[in-house]
Amino acid sequence: MIVNKSAVWAAQSGDSSSWVLRDAFRIRLGGLCLLGASIAELLGLIFRGPLASPGGAPTWFAAVSASPTLHLGWGLLLPSSMVQCFAWLALYCWRRNSTDERWAFWGMILAIGSIIAFLPVAGALGFTAQEAAAAEAAGQNGAIALVAATAEGPFARIFLLVSVLTGLMAVVVWSRVLWRVPHLTHWVVPMYIFHTVTQSVTSPMFPPWGYLMERLGAVCMLVAAAAIAARIWQDTARGRRCSGD
Repeated sequence: MIVNKSAVWAAQSGDSSSWVLRDAFRIRLGGLCLLGASIAELLGLIFRGPLASPGGAPTWFAAVSASPTLHLGWGLLLPSSMVQCFAWLALYCWRRNSTDERWAFWGMILAIGSIIAFLPVAGALGFTAQEAAAAEAAGQNGAIALVAATAEGPFARIFLLVSVLTGLMAVVVWSRVLWRVPHLTHWVVPMYIFHTVTQSVTSPMFPPWGYLMERLGAVCMLVAAAAIAARIWQDTARGRRCSGD
């Protein structure tokens, strides 16, 4: 049996009810972070447009980077990834008193690690793509090649590989945890898996139709996040901090 030391301390100090309410509020806030991040991700993908390789398809990269909504798209995608870190932490707190606590802990670590490894490469593209395309159009040859060397070079590929591997491991772990949550519909799991595969593998490896799969994956994650947030809201009602197994 897992004993929550903070809960024991709160009960002994006579402040257990207020502690449980504060804890429930924070877990609910994390569930809303997951939902909000999913909404921002979907909107960000729509505004950003297709993901083109500056090294493999420089002409197409210049074309899609000229979009006037490119910065808005990345301005939604990058913060949504950071907000997801708080969401995964809250999901662990939601399941920490269940029999899947250890799985949820490692799922949280892997998911956050995947995001941390992904952000430097995404930032390199998000902050430089439009400016490089404009410089190339103005006759400054080599601007897009510089972006390719930064975002697709050997150093960046290490970060991308770590991000993809930890992300895929996280989806395996979290799929087990979510499948075992009482009263949470099981279709959440395949939607979550489909989202991770489309974001990590399909979109960058199979353009341009991979972009359609990327957006479809974002829609699936939005629906799954809504179901998870609703389950969290119900579990934390009336001071209950998580549904036991």
